[in-house]
Amino acid sequence: MFTYLATLAAEVPDPADVNWLLSALAQASAALVAIVGGLLVSRYVSLHAEQQAAGRRVADLRRRVAEVETEVKAARLARDVEDIDWFLYDPRVYDEIRVRDFEPTILNVVDATGGYGTDLDQDLMTERLAALAADLKDAFTIMWPLVPAGGSQPSWIEFRRRTGVEAGDDDAWEWAYDFICEHRKRAAGNRNPFAALGGQAMRPMSRRDQVHLAALRNRVERAEDEARALAQERRLAEETFDATRQPEGFRLGLQVLSVLSVLGMGVPVVLMAFVQYSLPWWGRSLTVAVFFVGVALLLRFLFVYAAFLREDGGRDRLPSNALWLFVPARFQPKSSGGSEPEIPAADTDQALNATGSVDGVPEEPVGDGMRQGDEVEQAVEPVGDTR
Repeated sequence: MFTYLATLAAEVPDPADVNWLLSALAQASAALVAIVGGLLVSRYVSLHAEQQAAGRRVADLRRRVAEVETEVKAARLARDVEDIDWFLYDPRVYDEIRVRDFEPTILNVVDATGGYGTDLDQDLMTERLAALAADLKDAFTIMWPLVPAGGSQPSWIEFRRRTGVEAGDDDAWEWAYDFICEHRKRAAGNRNPFAALGGQAMRPMSRRDQVHLAALRNRVERAEDEARALAQERRLAEETFDATRQPEGFRLGLQVLSVLSVLGMGVPVVLMAFVQYSLPWWGRSLTVAVFFVGVALLLRFLFVYAAFLREDGGRDRLPSNALWLFVPARFQPKSSGGSEPEIPAADTDQALNATGSVDGVPEEPVGDGMRQGDEVEQAVEPVGDTR
């Protein structure tokens, strides 16, 4: 049969000029490349604008995340300082500092308060304890010779007005003044300031202090929630930015257009350059077949890409190059490129909760059980301060 076709084709006279055929094939290929390439170029232009907008969005979110991380750290520090100060600024702690010759350890003050304070920041507590001990030592050193012996003593406010004492922490200095006054009354003439005067009651927490502590804890919670929300929003913006940089399928489309350009325009143009008027039948058939291979490759790419974009299209990835377009998906090797799978919002939130951090700012539990009044009401009206 092939012999018959060859004989039949040999008897058919060659066209007068094959350049018409080659020119038509080149023009048709150029039109296809121009149409599809124009769509890709227009998409690239729009993607460039989207990329710039996404880049600005990512930069803004990174700046906001940095700001809220700073706020989280500041809020936690303010909360921890308040917690530690309420633990340390206690008459029992004052007395323990005095007994230990103003060089107490954290273990001393924890034992003096019945085991409270073990869940607080130890480094910050050490720093605050040293500052309190130095302040109390200055209070005793300065006020000891100023308080008169025996008799009735003026109030703390009156004593400060008369002597012009520049107090450090008012609460600690007032306790030191009361201690010295009581010592003067009980042991007139005894100038040893380190005599124990018995147990001291723990001062109660005022309603205003409760509101202040609750506000600090709410500030920490709000800052952490905002940091989580911004961190998740930033991740989504970064995913959008990465998607605009190199969308999946564009590289494959450029490969298909390159193959169509070579087969549909390159081959005819080369033949027109070296063939004057005619081609044998097999030459014409091969040239037409090469053109249709390029067209088929372009159509196959469009069908494959459409199936990939559909959720039920049966394709979860694109071929790694144009040569694999005619191979069934199950026989194709996995592509190393492509975008990373999107992380659902719920999974991201669970991951944040599991790691217990907000972009490098570790979660820190609020100390519980450290002193009287830790069960703070969330909404109470502020009243007069008893400190």
